Amino acid sequence: MRYLCLLALVLTAGCGETGLCVNTEIRRLASPDGRLEAVLFERNCGATTGFSSQVSILAAGAALDPVGGNALVIDADHGAAPTEAWGGPEVEMRWIGPRTLRLRHHPAARVFHEGDRIAGVAIVRDASPHLNR
Repeated sequence: MRYLCLLALVLTAGCGETGLCVNTEIRRLASPDGRLEAVLFERNCGATTGFSSQVSILAAGAALDPVGGNALVIDADHGAAPTEAWGGPEVEMRWIGPRTLRLRHHPAARVFHEGDRIAGVAIVRDASPHLNR
């Protein structure tokens, strides 16, 4: 019985909000004043879900949270959008002002979340078919 309880504990340990998901950082882009960073990362939540590309805005040097992106969450919509080596669609990040970040991705990417303003930064989202040729 003790082994059965231990097995149940091990099997359910990854079932929380972050669960079995793993975030892998792709790149960081510092804001013009260096106080913030836009962080592109790939989020993999296991065999039953596809890879996603996500962007969070964080304080410079801050560790990536174990949850999803706060600025953008997209995936390739079952192959409709092209993917990069990490498995998710490309996201081009560019600071176009001191507190304005442009995020550009393929138009066929499926958008799950897009923030308008994060940590005082306005988010401008743009779809471009020229990404991931």
